[in-house]
Amino acid sequence: MNLKDHVTEIVITFIIAFVYTWIDSGEIEILKTLLITIIFLAMFYAIPKITNRKRK
Repeated sequence: MNLKDHVTEIVITFIIAFVYTWIDSGEIEILKTLLITIIFLAMFYAIPKITNRKRK
């Protein structure tokens, strides 16, 4: 994965978290958005590593 793919994935994740937070609470909460973004990115990057470890 090159840098452009990583940046695209981070931006898309941030937008999804932003929309989710906006719909959930009815107002824009930037800290909640950042927290959800960090959680989603951790899942996106950790899941493939866990699956690769099990295949070996």
